[in-house]
Amino acid sequence: MESSFSFDKLDLSNNKVNDGPRKLAPGCYICTVANAEYKKNPNSGVISVGLTLESDGGEGSIMDFVVILNPGKTDGAKKNQEIGRDRLKTILTLGGHPNPDHPGDIKTLKGLKVGVYVDEEEYTVRDTGEVRMGSTVRRSGGAYFSPDEDRTYAPPGGRRGGQAFAKQAAKDFQAPASPDLNDDIPF
Repeated sequence: MESSFSFDKLDLSNNKVNDGPRKLAPGCYICTVANAEYKKNPNSGVISVGLTLESDGGEGSIMDFVVILNPGKTDGAKKNQEIGRDRLKTILTLGGHPNPDHPGDIKTLKGLKVGVYVDEEEYTVRDTGEVRMGSTVRRSGGAYFSPDEDRTYAPPGGRRGGQAFAKQAAKDFQAPASPDLNDDIPF
C-alpha cells in the first residue's frame, strides 16, 4: 500500500485545520483553570499540582506547577513547600474557591478564574544546549491577581526585558527645556 502512495493524489478535503495550542506570550491575562492534576516527581518525591491555565481572551494557555509536598529535610525543601502552598491558597482565594483552607477534591480547581502574569523565560534545550526564549507564569512577586482587578503588564525588574526596557527608556528620555528663569527673584 505504501509503495502506491502518491503525494500528488493526496486528498485532505475531509481533514481539519488545527493550529494547536498556543503558549501565552509575556503579558497579563485573565485565565480559567482548564485542568488540575497531581504530578509526582519519581526521583525526589515532590508532589505538585499541575494547572493548565487557558486565557479567556483566546490567546492561548500556559502550565503552572505548584509544589504542595516536598519531603526533603532541608530548610530549602521546607521553604519550597511553604511557597507552593501559599501560591495554591492564593489561586484558590482569588479564584473564588468555596473553601480555600481545605480545597478537598482536586477537581474543584477546574473552572476557577484568576488573573495571571506571564513573564519571558530563557531556557536551555537539554539535547542541543541551545538557548531559547519562552514564557512562564511569574515565579516571584505575585503571579496571580483577582480577575476583577484592572491590571497592565510590566516586566519584573531584573528579568531579561525588564532591565533592557528601563535602560532604553532612560536613553530615550529627554528632559523638557528649562523655562527662562530671568525674573527678579534674588535666589
